[in-house]
Amino acid sequence: MLQYEIHRYSIERLLEIFTRHIGSDPPVVCRKPHSEYFEHYFTALDARTILVESPYVDRDFLDDFSAYYVRCFQPYERKCLRVHFFSSDFGSEKFEHLLALGACRLTLHIL
Repeated sequence: MLQYEIHRYSIERLLEIFTRHIGSDPPVVCRKPHSEYFEHYFTALDARTILVESPYVDRDFLDDFSAYYVRCFQPYERKCLRVHFFSSDFGSEKFEHLLALGACRLTLHIL
C-alpha cells in the first residue's frame, strides 16, 4: 500500500519535512546551502504541492547503502524518502481519485 503525505508547497513546509524525516534539528537544516537553492528553484517553477512517499525503497539508494553504510557501526536507515513536486493544487482525495483512474489518465503537471 502506498504511504504518502500531501502538503501545500512552501519552503518552510519542505524544510519541516526534511527535518522530521532525517531527525535533524531545524536550525541545522535551515543553515544548509540546499535550503536557499530549493527555495529559489521551486519558487521559479511555481511549485504548489509536495507529495512525500515514505518509507521508500530505491535501488540506487540501496546500492549506495550496501557499498558504504552497511559497513558502518552506526545503524543507518536503509529505506529513504521520495519527494515529488507539482504545479497543481490538490489534496489526498483528488490524488486517490486520480490513482483510481489509472496512471494513463493523470492530469497533474509534475515538475
